[in-house]
Amino acid sequence: MSILVAYSSQTGNTEKVAKAIHEALGEKAELKKLPDVNCEGYDTVVLGYWVDKGTANAEALEFMKALSGKQVVLFGTLGAGDAGGYHQRVRETVEKELPADCTLLGHQLYRASSMRLKALRKQHAENPDDMEIKKLLDDYEQNKHRPDAQDLKNAQEFVLAALS
Repeated sequence: MSILVAYSSQTGNTEKVAKAIHEALGEKAELKKLPDVNCEGYDTVVLGYWVDKGTANAEALEFMKALSGKQVVLFGTLGAGDAGGYHQRVRETVEKELPADCTLLGHQLYRASSMRLKALRKQHAENPDDMEIKKLLDDYEQNKHRPDAQDLKNAQEFVLAALS
């Protein structure tokens, strides 16, 4: 089985997870960063993306169009928590973008540091009594060092299980 681990990364979070997955797969996989990636010659593609406005980023969405007939494992990184089932909605939205003849083997999301943290800090300073902003800020602060070692281990185990 030939495996491609392809990823798009804006801040390094998705790259970090992709490299951990590649490490777990060893020599049977190649690691490549989008956009200049060709998936021809691979049976299976592990695709990493970062979440942008509730879906995969544009670069990853464009690459997904080429995955026709492939076995696919998806993973994404995002700063937002799972309030109201947000993570499931993201997974469903992204999965709809896969070609119909793909075989989806699994899909997982991992919390990551967020560029939104700076803006939340500013909003909280301007509105210290707004409990919604405070709650969001606390959540983002708590997760600012992710993906962490446990996330990377979880990603490795998830992909190995998905491919077995």
